[in-house]
Amino acid sequence: MGVFALVDRKGSAYPRGAVAAPEKTPNSLWPLVSFFGKEMNSALATLPVTVRTGQAGWNSVFSSPFWQYLDEHPERGQAFDAMMSGLCEQEVDAIVTAYDFSRPKR
Repeated sequence: MGVFALVDRKGSAYPRGAVAAPEKTPNSLWPLVSFFGKEMNSALATLPVTVRTGQAGWNSVFSSPFWQYLDEHPERGQAFDAMMSGLCEQEVDAIVTAYDFSRPKR
C-alpha cells in the first residue's frame, strides 16, 4: 500500500510524507483496498448463500446487479476502474517478460 519498499532484498519503510496520497503512488494497492474495503466485504459475507443457491450475493445485498450498481454509483465505478487498472499495471511487466510476442512459427 505504498508503506514499504523492497531495497536490496531488505524491507524498508518509506518516509512519512511518501504515503500521504497513496492513491497517487505508483503500483499502490490503494485502489484495491479502497474498493474491497467497502461494498465487497458486505457482498463476500453472502458467499455461503451464493455457493448453496448459485445466486449472486451482490444482488441480495445491494438490490441490483454489480454492473448496474457501478453505473448508479459513479464514484464506486471509478474506484473499481482504478482497482482494475492498478492490478493490470502490477502484472504487465511480468507478462511482457514471460510471453513470446515474436511471430508465430509455421
